[in-house]
Amino acid sequence: MSAPSVVTLLTDFGLADPYVGVMKGVILTLAPAVQLVDITHGVPPQDIATASVYLAASAPYFPDGTVHVAVVDPGVGGPRRAVAVETSRAWYVAPDNGLLSAVLADEDLVSVTDVTDSPVLPAARSSTFHGRDVFAPIAARLASGARPSDLGDPVPDLVITDAYTVQRDQRVLTGRVLFADHFGNLVTNVRREDVPESVGGVALRGHETWSIGPPVAYYAAVPDGAAMSIWNSFGLLEISIRGGSMADAVHWRPGATVEVSVEL
Repeated sequence: MSAPSVVTLLTDFGLADPYVGVMKGVILTLAPAVQLVDITHGVPPQDIATASVYLAASAPYFPDGTVHVAVVDPGVGGPRRAVAVETSRAWYVAPDNGLLSAVLADEDLVSVTDVTDSPVLPAARSSTFHGRDVFAPIAARLASGARPSDLGDPVPDLVITDAYTVQRDQRVLTGRVLFADHFGNLVTNVRREDVPESVGGVALRGHETWSIGPPVAYYAAVPDGAAMSIWNSFGLLEISIRGGSMADAVHWRPGATVEVSVEL
């Protein structure tokens, strides 16, 4: 894989604090020619599942060889590993906490390198800001053409979670809501390729049950205020209210358990 010129950043840091800017400064100091692209810094705090899906949905739109830095890291400073992962089309630098699960459902794994104590890292490292002291320097080295063997030791496995796992019981497929987007649409882990072309109906179950029709082709296919299901631009089943917020309607908050069932 040739030395990449693009480095992306995805975090739950927000933009009110200087953390993102500092990470960019570290990368540009070590690799001044790279192009830095922000995927998002609005991942809900410590929400690994949402970060995993955001990353997997975004990565295919970047050039082969891109270095993706993803930092949603509730275990920072603890025993979790920091890893540099090579797939068939990109590099990923992240905590080994399941964040790369959705990516690896779509891309072939080539290598995993444990960079927790990489020899290229600064001797003094904060226990609370590995974005600056671990992930940014490793990304910059990869963007400059470093080999995995320069950065750490190979490891045979990664932490993989069930971001896309759904249950199938006879003619019903059951998944869950992963996150709510900026518009209040509820995005589920049900992928279009897992569902037959013909769907009988969709139900949402949280504090109450909403019975919703099969996916429509576009938002304006239902009247204002109507609940609907639709395959979103990333191929995931989304539950929405036209002109409103389904998240508000069902009182959804990050971490809430809301199931979605699809009649096949």
